[in-house]
Amino acid sequence: MEQQQYQSFDITAKDADKVRALLADAPPHEAVELREASANGIHGWWYGTFLEGELMAVAYIHPRTVYLYSKSAAPMSHLGNSLARGQGKRPGGSGHDLFGPDDVVLAFWQGFESAGKQVVADIKYGLYQLTAVTCSQNEAYALRPATKKDLPLVFEFMAEALMDELGVDLRRVGKEAHERNCLGWIEAGQIWMGTHRGKPAYLLKYAKVGDGAFIEQAFFPVAMRRPKVMRGLLARTGEALLADHAEVFYRIDVTKTEVTEAVSEVGFKLIGTQRMMRLR
Repeated sequence: MEQQQYQSFDITAKDADKVRALLADAPPHEAVELREASANGIHGWWYGTFLEGELMAVAYIHPRTVYLYSKSAAPMSHLGNSLARGQGKRPGGSGHDLFGPDDVVLAFWQGFESAGKQVVADIKYGLYQLTAVTCSQNEAYALRPATKKDLPLVFEFMAEALMDELGVDLRRVGKEAHERNCLGWIEAGQIWMGTHRGKPAYLLKYAKVGDGAFIEQAFFPVAMRRPKVMRGLLARTGEALLADHAEVFYRIDVTKTEVTEAVSEVGFKLIGTQRMMRLR
């Protein structure tokens, strides 16, 4: 009976306050992309589920990714079902990545599964929080902001870091755009480079989220994926970011146990789970 009270439809600029009110109730580490996208109004394709005029669930349908947030499972399931019924009425519907809190993505898929899309990847992430570094490190590990001189190495490391996520090698596809992006991240102070005994060993890309910092990439080349090196440079990362931020968040694929073990030793605590489902 309650399910029949929900209404799902396109969100427009007049609903911006309702979107921000819904997202204001989300924990600071959730709905990060949705907050950023709605900060200056509603632009692009947004879809929502309402109950008696109150926004209960929202989807921001970006060309590559559908970002999801909901107060509970039922309105998000309704949203997914409504979008499934509308398949074929929108351009560019060949496939998307679904992303959001674990239970929210699963609720969306429960409603959207009838659209006949295939799940080609399903990745569960642990969301970790750091408020204090609990292990000390020696001088073998160093971290510093990247400069324009680091652009060739940033170009290589970021391309490798993004290869699994995007499914393409940006050194061969979209090379010029990738180089511009890397330069922009360097100039914005979002990229730091780590060394082990003076050798390039690590790339950090982060973004400011409220009073905290969110680690978007923490890349180690294969030769440096050793427990002590990973722990050392992740500890340096925590020290550097906590110097200017109240807390640090890091999203990690739960199958990458070598990384989860390293961050746990540094002092990161598991605070939630998120999921990415790739549909085609």
